[in-house]
Amino acid sequence: MDPHQPFPNKGKQQYSRKKIIVVDDIYTTGATLVHACKTLKEAGCNTIKTFSLCR
Repeated sequence: MDPHQPFPNKGKQQYSRKKIIVVDDIYTTGATLVHACKTLKEAGCNTIKTFSLCR
């Protein structure tokens, strides 16, 4: 796993027009969700929702 790109982008066709829910167990700084959502948007996702279990 590359620490500089923990969520590799495998191409826009893979996520094009998909609805994605990103679940994080504990929300602290939000960095995990921000990076995951940014990568998914770059991959072509239309709708991204986030959910955290604890804050």
